[in-house]
Amino acid sequence: MLLFLHKRHIGRLLEKALTVLFLLAILSSCNKAVYESATSQVNLQKYDGINRVLIIGIDGCRPDLLTKEIAPNIVELMDQPETAYSLKAKNESRTMSGTNWSSMLTGVHHQKHQVNGNGFRKPNFDEHPSIFAKAESTYENINTASIVHWKPINKQIIQDAVDISLFGNDEEVKNLAVDLLQTNDTIHFVFLHFDDVDHAGHSTGFGVENPNYVNAVKQTDEYIGAVLNALAARDLSHENWLTILSTDHGGKGKSHSKGRLVPEIRTVFAIFSGNAVAQQGVISEQVNTVDIAATVLQHLGVQQKGLDGKVVEIKPVN
Repeated sequence: MLLFLHKRHIGRLLEKALTVLFLLAILSSCNKAVYESATSQVNLQKYDGINRVLIIGIDGCRPDLLTKEIAPNIVELMDQPETAYSLKAKNESRTMSGTNWSSMLTGVHHQKHQVNGNGFRKPNFDEHPSIFAKAESTYENINTASIVHWKPINKQIIQDAVDISLFGNDEEVKNLAVDLLQTNDTIHFVFLHFDDVDHAGHSTGFGVENPNYVNAVKQTDEYIGAVLNALAARDLSHENWLTILSTDHGGKGKSHSKGRLVPEIRTVFAIFSGNAVAQQGVISEQVNTVDIAATVLQHLGVQQKGLDGKVVEIKPVN
């Protein structure tokens, strides 16, 4: 597991340390009333009015595996009264991981971000930056994290636009995410990436007929259940979270490349859950991978200029 802290995050840690020292000085020299006043100001800083987002990406997960028997935690989320979803969403016509994670995290099609595979030869992220970069440029005090199994997501797409950048295997991604949600009161925007489902598809085949693939989805569902439990255990009285689950592609046989005309590869899922969701149940309109970025920015109150995606089932920010 590797950890990278953006320089802005280091600066915030120093600021928080100075704040603690300042409060200790108050405690040693002032009465209880003054202490309570100072504590109340710190608590107000926790609830800064910025909406919050958790995106969970499951690499190579076909939507026909999202059943109660295989993925009970994900299905339970889909059944919640504040959840809208599509099991017939569409990814990009170029069906590689690099292309589709780029589209999901920038909100534009591959013709614009120019990632046409996993090589990232000449990406155009300067003109079409990630939604993390847009959120960071909008809010000086936003706290962001990306915890991924597949390193190019952080190194190539998100780059240094997050405060916390972590890499690990799927179990480590789960553990790091749970720890982050349990201990970091000021985190606003988190992206998680699980990759074992895709590994199983490539090794034994994508589909319900392949036990290794099914078991990988089951295991990932357990990890996601732990993450969702950690989120639910937070003090949510002043936190307006939007949770999104999706994938980059499906698969057929042991592959997902050259899948432009293959429904098992092009069909993906998109699940949106939270107080901001406008209606419950199946989304009737067509949902595309690029719509996730637009929906996230809508929830965060960030300008959506220049995106190919549209906002899906999310109420406008007041």
